Amino acid sequence: MKAINIALSLIAAAALFAGCQGTAADTDIPQISTEKGVYDAPQTGGEIVVKFISSTDWTAKAVPASSLDKIDDVTVSPESGSGSSEPQVIKVKFGANAGYDRAAILQILGDGLSAAVTISQPGAQGEFIEQITCAEFLKKPVDASVWYILEGAITKIAKGSSAEDKYNNFYINDGSITDGDGAYIYGLYDGKGGAQFDTAPAWLYSQGITVGYTIRVVTTRGQYGNTIEGVNTYVLSYAAPTIPMISCSNPTVSVKANETSAKFSIKVLNLTEKWSVAATDADWVTSFTQEGTEDGDIEVTFPANTVTEARSATFTVTSAGASPLVLTLTQAAFETPVFEEPFDENQGDFTIDNKVMDDPLTFVWQWNSYKYMKATAYKSNTSYPSESWLISPEVDLAEVAAPTLKFQFAINYGAKNKDKYNEAFYLVVTEGTNETVSNFSHMPDTGSWEWYNEEVDLSAWSGKKIKFAFVYKSTADNAPTVEVKEVKILK
Repeated sequence: MKAINIALSLIAAAALFAGCQGTAADTDIPQISTEKGVYDAPQTGGEIVVKFISSTDWTAKAVPASSLDKIDDVTVSPESGSGSSEPQVIKVKFGANAGYDRAAILQILGDGLSAAVTISQPGAQGEFIEQITCAEFLKKPVDASVWYILEGAITKIAKGSSAEDKYNNFYINDGSITDGDGAYIYGLYDGKGGAQFDTAPAWLYSQGITVGYTIRVVTTRGQYGNTIEGVNTYVLSYAAPTIPMISCSNPTVSVKANETSAKFSIKVLNLTEKWSVAATDADWVTSFTQEGTEDGDIEVTFPANTVTEARSATFTVTSAGASPLVLTLTQAAFETPVFEEPFDENQGDFTIDNKVMDDPLTFVWQWNSYKYMKATAYKSNTSYPSESWLISPEVDLAEVAAPTLKFQFAINYGAKNKDKYNEAFYLVVTEGTNETVSNFSHMPDTGSWEWYNEEVDLSAWSGKKIKFAFVYKSTADNAPTVEVKEVKILK
């Protein structure tokens, strides 16, 4: 347990204890002052002598430093005394501590004055760490100094499930959480106060730990936006499941209308028979992997979608004794765009107009090799004011009765506030010298890297020639990061 260091009224204590030769004027100042603020008692027990000066009559008592500290065997002698200009002592006796680390606070009180010292004693069982359920953990307050033990099954590995990943984010559930995947663990450390595992391959992957493993961790309660997280987490133990299991880190796959293949990577444990696959609503699927005995890919092939409706198929993977694994494949509807720019190779025919961009910024909008346009005015841990427009080429809507602009975007960091995000990222449609500003319907209340599918009705510009611009506008206290891709205008 982390001792609470409390030391009050230490003014002039050093001079008084140096020789106790103070003048009469020294004792005219009402005071209770202690020689030290912190003491350490041995685990085997013993007596701590606390020296102090009190100019007033006083009482003394020992109280637990926190609700977790047990000090029933701690005694104080004497428990009261008279004021004096000479140093006095209080003896605090501790019994042998066979339990957890503990701390007591010696309070010295008198006539509106007080002083306190903290006495810490290690225990044979070390630091107390409370074991709680995953559901109880979600209700705990944010506190980086309080540690909890969680034990349960890994229900989902958000990252760290492949050799390319370096993160170890996962969900743990002991059955106490019935809605959702469980308690979210944000990364792992090599021990308490140690270094974070953050190099590929991820530690979970390198240990062969997958969904279904039982894991026992020590963690603290944190929060990022609306997401409750276990942070500073380290592993006490883990064990492979003994029952047959089939899992997939990404059981839902979506493909574009013109794509013709997809795959699901599955992992298996303790299977006694081969696994097999059955398909539902899959008349449009050409072929799929139907069986296997080890970890592997279920590969699915299909033709491009030529109809204006999306289609889905489910694949159920089964094996003796294992819970069925349901996989879902969705192919987008066929669309004929009037204009299209996926940003998969470069910024296309879009231009960038940096209306405000001062040193040290050298760019705001920039194409990213992950196939999107990215805007930010945050550099070297500082937010800078900026205004940068990502402007489309001219689009002719002469033959389009009800045009719709579709694109995907993600937004994170900055003020993490919907109104602030609307100020930082919005759309401007221009027709000649006319400009119309539009906000986006999916703007989140807090940032994340979730991709939002946004649609903007452009019917007001039917029959006209327009340009549209994604506007990024930052301030010294609000410079989020924005990502945009898959831009198209549909009839």
